Amino acid sequence: MMLMREKLLSFLFSVKQPDGSFVMHGGGGEVDISCQNWEGGLGGVPGIETHGGYTFCGTAAVVILGKEHMLDLKTLLRWVASRQMRFEGWFQGHCNKLVDGCYSFWQAGLLPLLHRALFKEGKTTETITVLP
Repeated sequence: MMLMREKLLSFLFSVKQPDGSFVMHGGGGEVDISCQNWEGGLGGVPGIETHGGYTFCGTAAVVILGKEHMLDLKTLLRWVASRQMRFEGWFQGHCNKLVDGCYSFWQAGLLPLLHRALFKEGKTTETITVLP
């Protein structure tokens, strides 16, 4: 199978946004991860609701690149800890949403990433006060 580089490059330029992010297809769709929001998790664009899938994928990418210092890890840890619901025990993907099996995967998957990132900074999850 031959890779059609020109066609691929043309497609990538067609979905690239002025801020440097990319959308899923020519008509729009979801935007790739470009920011950590005020609540601690990651979202597609500034001001949009934090999302469990975005947060996991963005955090994983940052950890793989060794750029953990670019995130506010304490706020991120507070956000993910707040997504676990007391009664159900599972995680929600957004604030004020029901728990969901797939979001439980994304949110629980953040915990080892955060543990590694905090350990790299010389901290442990046990030494961080999560809730104010």
